[in-house]
Amino acid sequence: MKHKNLLALLLGLALLVAAYANAAAQMRGGEHNAPQSSAAPNGTKAFLTYQGRLTASSGVPINSSVNAVFKLYDSNNNLMWTSATRNITPINGLFTVYLGDGADPTLDFANLGQVASIGVTVGSDPEMSPRQPLNTVVGNSVNGVGVYAFSVNGSGVYGLSENSVGVAGFSSNSEGISGGSNSSTRGGLAGFNQTTAGPALEIRSGSIRVDNAGVDTTTPVFMHQVKFAGGAGDNVCAPFGVTKYATIIDNPLTNNNPNAILIVTPNYRKTDTSQSNVNGPAADIPEVAYSVSGGCGTINKWIIVNLKGTAMVDNTYYNVMVVVP
Repeated sequence: MKHKNLLALLLGLALLVAAYANAAAQMRGGEHNAPQSSAAPNGTKAFLTYQGRLTASSGVPINSSVNAVFKLYDSNNNLMWTSATRNITPINGLFTVYLGDGADPTLDFANLGQVASIGVTVGSDPEMSPRQPLNTVVGNSVNGVGVYAFSVNGSGVYGLSENSVGVAGFSSNSEGISGGSNSSTRGGLAGFNQTTAGPALEIRSGSIRVDNAGVDTTTPVFMHQVKFAGGAGDNVCAPFGVTKYATIIDNPLTNNNPNAILIVTPNYRKTDTSQSNVNGPAADIPEVAYSVSGGCGTINKWIIVNLKGTAMVDNTYYNVMVVVP
């Protein structure tokens, strides 16, 4: 039976680790049924995701199981890599394979940058012609998501560049790059630099914004408000003696976390005299400490201490940034 490849989506050179098989279908707005694939690979091994659509010579989509072999070529049409024979069962002709997974030979990362095209052989047919060019991932959307990938245990999108940016994104009205994670220990976005002295994150212009950050919010950057009115809501304490020269931070990122890293600076709010810090943090020498005993009690929380030993001033503020190692 003769086959021809009518649609080929090559997610190349931007290495996808355990990529979600339905991602391309979702990017096309559900235009086709989701392509069939083997289970997405796990771990940090390099894979190349190939998606295509198989039809018979008559143009009818293939829906039965077929064997296929995939080959990678350089720009001079020299064979660089050959997959194991892969058994695929397309749905409406659509399929996804993860090259480098299972019985496939290991993909040589050092040579991936030289890969120029991919050849597909189905069953006893000759290799399809022409070969498909292998390009970097480019996604575009007016109001939706340009590129979408999902992973259970690996990285949804993984990009690496020898001399430039691994992953770059741009949006006119929203986030250029957006990432999320359900893990309590892994981040929604991760960056690294193979040269340890180089930056893992580079900001070329603009500022860093923390969504919903404010007074005593649960965000990693917030303003801590000193409450010293003599009521039940006070958050001041006396580490030693009777002078209450410390204020207690209550934040889920720092509570019960002695390994947290806190950066604290005075907040200068001079426009509103009722919230002026002129007589408080602006004149203090702040230091942070993790309180497990002493006059502040066994609270297992971080406290801001005025090293001058003078009392905290009610309704004044400190800027706090939390880094969780």
